[in-house]
Amino acid sequence: MVGYQEIVSHMLDIISLIDSHCILKYISPSLKNVLGYEPQELLGQDISLLVHPEDQINVTAISKKNLANGEDFQAVYRYRHAQGYYVWLETIANRMINVQGEFEGYILTTRDISKRKKEEEERIKSQVALKAIFDNVLQGLVLLDKEYQIVAYNKLAQKISKSIFDSELQQGKVIQKCVERREREKLFKILTEVLEGIRVSYIKKFTIVTNKENYWYKFYYTPFIMENNQIVGICISFWDVTESKQTQEELFLIGQKLQQAKEKAEDANQTKTLFLANMSHELRTPLTGIMGMADLLSFSELTAKQRNYLEILQGSARSLLHIINDILDFAKIETGKLKIHIKEFSLQELLESTATAFSLAAKEKGLEIKVEIERKIPPLLGDPARIRQIVSNLLSNAIKFSQEGIVYLKSYLKQEKEGEITIQLVVQDQGIGIPTEKIKELFTIFEQVDNSYTRKYGGIGLGLAIVKHLTAMMGGKVSLESQLGKGSIFTVELTLKINENTLSKSLKRELTPVSRSLHILLAEDNKINQQTFANIFHKCGFGVEIADDGKEAVEKWEKQNFDLVFMDIQMPIMNGLEATKFIRTKEQQLGGHTPIIALTACSLEGDKEKFLQAGMDDYLSKPFSTLELLGVLKKYAN
Repeated sequence: MVGYQEIVSHMLDIISLIDSHCILKYISPSLKNVLGYEPQELLGQDISLLVHPEDQINVTAISKKNLANGEDFQAVYRYRHAQGYYVWLETIANRMINVQGEFEGYILTTRDISKRKKEEEERIKSQVALKAIFDNVLQGLVLLDKEYQIVAYNKLAQKISKSIFDSELQQGKVIQKCVERREREKLFKILTEVLEGIRVSYIKKFTIVTNKENYWYKFYYTPFIMENNQIVGICISFWDVTESKQTQEELFLIGQKLQQAKEKAEDANQTKTLFLANMSHELRTPLTGIMGMADLLSFSELTAKQRNYLEILQGSARSLLHIINDILDFAKIETGKLKIHIKEFSLQELLESTATAFSLAAKEKGLEIKVEIERKIPPLLGDPARIRQIVSNLLSNAIKFSQEGIVYLKSYLKQEKEGEITIQLVVQDQGIGIPTEKIKELFTIFEQVDNSYTRKYGGIGLGLAIVKHLTAMMGGKVSLESQLGKGSIFTVELTLKINENTLSKSLKRELTPVSRSLHILLAEDNKINQQTFANIFHKCGFGVEIADDGKEAVEKWEKQNFDLVFMDIQMPIMNGLEATKFIRTKEQQLGGHTPIIALTACSLEGDKEKFLQAGMDDYLSKPFSTLELLGVLKKYAN
């Protein structure tokens, strides 16, 4: 049968015996696990000497009260561990009575509660922090239970309640009693909805009891939900929104005034636009008759003087028609009726035909028009009529304001991306130029550099305004550089899509002399460039293998037969020059020769010689056009 001492020796709690003077008579082996002492070290000693100095006053009080009378007691102290730190212990003391009925001491059951005390301390800290937040938040907060009784509230809630309800908040008080009688039924409905899980908010105006001023408060009711998703109450938050409400009302009034002003401006603009459109229409009808009769008259037998008069009449009629067309176009732009119609066109043909149309007018003034197209641009998708109108207006101005020299019409390919290109159209003259301070005003409707220019050169100041609007409608921009007395440069920048179907046909047409399918190796580390090259090669009907670096290119070249190699110069692991030298060395041993074309973003003097010396056959300098690439393919394919 197991004895009591053996049972005690296996308990986690410390079991000990002290006499009426607090002298330790027995202590269980678990002392070692809890406080680090061997039982023999403490036997015969006053165990209260291990208690933390701050807790000694409590030990003294309990000793006087309980040891003198021999009463049971419970105590919580910090005891010093053998390693010097303190451990929270809870002791339950049960008195011992001998057979004679005399008090002999206590049986102490002592348990380590350090973890529990730490949790309590953390909980207290958390509660203090929450209380601080609760009291200092810039909102009134009230917590209710499910019977709508006040459980807690913060200081600001009490302050606001006194000012707008003239009522004090109290724990246990039903919240409906804190508001006016006429509001209680409405509040009850809101609280009922919230307990069903619905959030409610509203803004309400109150008249403050003390100063009779009006204030706006926002109220927000939310269900108070525990971790088990059970609704146990309601949280009410409310705060002063008077300032934002007043600002909102002021903004609303301002918005109304702005809307009224906008509508008036739109009405005035619409009236002006309709007038311009009607005026253009009314002028066009009789002008058609004048021009028609003048044309018929030109077939008659006229004297030299009469024919001169007729030519003046026809020129004046054409000028007037141009003005009317500008007015009508601008009226359409302002009313949003002018549309962009997308279709395929050739930019080169458009520019050349437009320049040809103005060549006679230029020649009459002793001017020359030169067309310079930097690169052959593929078929584009856009509105050729509107692009022609932009170029025509710029050419017309250039000729009008030039007395001698050359008018240039140029096109540049600024950027090429997958499926679209950005072009620049430039019209440059050697005319009178424009003062710097007048450039910003020049694209405004009916604006001219100077009234004297209007008298001398004619026009009503619509042409450049139309250019600006048409360019913007197509997602582009227009800019101007000018020097007084030296001339002007107008630049229109547009991004247009490439017609892929027509481009594919153009590629095949360009490659007509190539009589066989090509197997091409492309060594290029840029993914976008890889995709661009591959798309072009595939549209030409060629096969392509892609290598991400020079080492991979060499490995593919050794395993397969290629008709042509395009080799980027700057690549990781092995660059293009190293890869080329390796291939040429192998070819000297095995025979054969594969054309290698260098691809480089550098175009410094001497680069071409360096590439040829390394064994390359030719090179393309990035960026290059599709047609330049096709030219290389045709050169080496056969």
